[in-house]
Amino acid sequence: MDNMRKSMRICRGNLKRISGNPRLYLAFAWFAMTVAFYMLQLRSLAASFGETVSAWVFPLLMVKSGNQMFFILGAVLLFCDAPFLYDNSGWQILRAGRRSWFWGNIFYVAALSLVYTVVVSLLPALFVIPRVSFANEWGALVGSMAQTNLPDQMGLTRLSYAIMAKYQPLTAMGISMFVAWLNAAAVGVISYAMNLLVRQGTGAIVCVAMGLTPVMIDHALPPVSYIGYYLSPPAWMNLENYNRQGYGAGASPTYIYLFLAVLIAGGVLAGRIGIMKKDLYTIEDI
Repeated sequence: MDNMRKSMRICRGNLKRISGNPRLYLAFAWFAMTVAFYMLQLRSLAASFGETVSAWVFPLLMVKSGNQMFFILGAVLLFCDAPFLYDNSGWQILRAGRRSWFWGNIFYVAALSLVYTVVVSLLPALFVIPRVSFANEWGALVGSMAQTNLPDQMGLTRLSYAIMAKYQPLTAMGISMFVAWLNAAAVGVISYAMNLLVRQGTGAIVCVAMGLTPVMIDHALPPVSYIGYYLSPPAWMNLENYNRQGYGAGASPTYIYLFLAVLIAGGVLAGRIGIMKKDLYTIEDI
C-alpha cells in the first residue's frame, strides 16, 4: 500500500508538471484545427435550418484517416519526453525506489491518455455551440450529412451512415473513446520503452510511423490494404473497420482489444526491464 501511495504521488506530480507545459495545449489545438472547419460549417448549416448538431460526432469524424493520424501525433507530442527524467527525478527515485517510480510513470501515461482522449473527443462539440445537442440521437442534420447530397452541395465530406445505422451515438462514442485511449496509452508506453532502451527520440519516430499507417492503408492496393487493417491500431478508431459478422475485411473487436492489450503490456514490460537495468540520466523539459 505504501508503494502504491508513492506511485500515485509521482503520477500526480507528473500531471501537475504537464498541466503547465504548452505541449499539452498544443496537442489539443493540433486536433482541434483538423476538425474546426468541418464543425463550424455544420454549425452554420444548423443555424440556417433551425437544427442542432449532436455533441457525439467524434466517432463519425474518426472515419477519416487524417484525423486518426493527428490524434496519434498529438499523443506523440505529449509523451515525447518519456521516460520522464527531470531534475528532481533522482530525488524521487531515491525516496520511492525505481519500482514505485516506474509504476507512477505508467499510471501517469494511463491518466494523461485518458484526459487527452476525453478532451479531444468533446472538442468538436465546442465548435457548434450554441447549436449543440446532448441527446442520444444523431439528429436530422447529421443524418442528412450521411444520406443526402447535402455534403456534396456544401463541399464537405459525407458522414458515415454505416456507423449511424449500427450504433447509438453514446455507444459509438464509448467504443471510439475506449480504442482512442488504448492507442494513446500505447504511444506512451512505446515511447517510454524505446526512449529508454534505445535512445531519446526513438519512441517518437516509431509512434509517428504508427500514426501514418491509416493514411498509407488508404493509398495501398489489396492485399496490402487488407492486411494493413490488422496491423494498424490507429485505424481501429474508425468503427467502420470492425468486422462483427465474422466475414469480410476488417479485424474483429476481440482481435483489436487483444492486440492493443498485448502491445501495451509489451511496452510496459520492456520499460520495466529497462528501468531496473539501465543507468538513468535526466533530460531537459521540452
